[in-house]
Amino acid sequence: RDLHSFPTRRSSDLIGATTGIFSVVDAVLLRALPYRNANRLVSLYEDRSRTGFPRKEFTPANYADCKAQTGSFADVAALDADRFYNLTGSGATPERLSAEGVTHNLFPLLGVQPLLGRVFSSQEDTPGSEHVVLLSHRLWLGRFGGDPRVIGSKILLNGEKYSVIGVMPPGFSFPNQNADLWVPIAFTQRDLANRGSHFLMVIAALQPGVSLQEANAALRVLSQRLRREHMDVMQFVDGFIADPLQNVYTREVRSGLVVLLAAVAFILLIACANIANLLLSRAAGRQREISLRVARGAARGRFVRQLLTESATLAVAGGVLGILLAEANFRFLRNLIPVDLSRTVAIEIGRASCRERV
Repeated sequence: RDLHSFPTRRSSDLIGATTGIFSVVDAVLLRALPYRNANRLVSLYEDRSRTGFPRKEFTPANYADCKAQTGSFADVAALDADRFYNLTGSGATPERLSAEGVTHNLFPLLGVQPLLGRVFSSQEDTPGSEHVVLLSHRLWLGRFGGDPRVIGSKILLNGEKYSVIGVMPPGFSFPNQNADLWVPIAFTQRDLANRGSHFLMVIAALQPGVSLQEANAALRVLSQRLRREHMDVMQFVDGFIADPLQNVYTREVRSGLVVLLAAVAFILLIACANIANLLLSRAAGRQREISLRVARGAARGRFVRQLLTESATLAVAGGVLGILLAEANFRFLRNLIPVDLSRTVAIEIGRASCRERV
């Protein structure tokens, strides 16, 4: 009995560990982000390796040139994720909110539809137009009680009136987990001539049929031309880089997760070999019993069914206990998901799920 229970306990522990780690790897590394055509979404960077910044944010002027002159992309959007607004009025305590200025085409590029209302129009993404804002689902519930009548109302941000035109779906908080609201970035002509301020995150969608290598080759040609034309401000820019958007979130954890999965899987293989040896030893110890029963006329098929039943029982028991262990460990395993993905990616047994596929 002890020999039979030992492989069950050992296999369940390792099945639980392997299943749990694979679920995290599947959620973070293998499955696409919950956006339309996620496999074609890339993030653009300025390569300034000589100054210690191999992936530097874009300047507005370089963003405008990439959008206008690179045919490798179906669309290019930009956002400034480092804005803050003070929300006042509404009869409640003032609140400091994390905001993002975005170009109007960001949400269509991602394939995101608001839960209520609409996204920005091109007219609203111009200087001097009426102030409009999109609320996160979390802010809508916490500050406005989930009232759908908030659409069309006015709120005070930094002392100025903004019209609420939409509420984003649950779980959406692009690109950072703490985004509370989005406003149009509304570049002026002076902004679009600025090649000295690096603050833009740039997202692009590859044209169908265009590979990442082809897009990077086109960006290299463009950066070389711009460096010749604007040597005074572009002298330390070695080039522009397109990187899959998923890498933005997983770059720091990718190698660690792969090594962890390989280590657990390797230990599982060793345990399987050990369990196989234990079962063989147990079968060898039963040779006398089996020989006596055969001599007394027992059918061989009956022995085969008995042995198969015992092995199946062992496998099922180990598997069930392993899955239960993986479920119990998910509270810890969720800490392995990058922070900025934690609101849109959830882990389940053997697969990933997105809380809201937008």
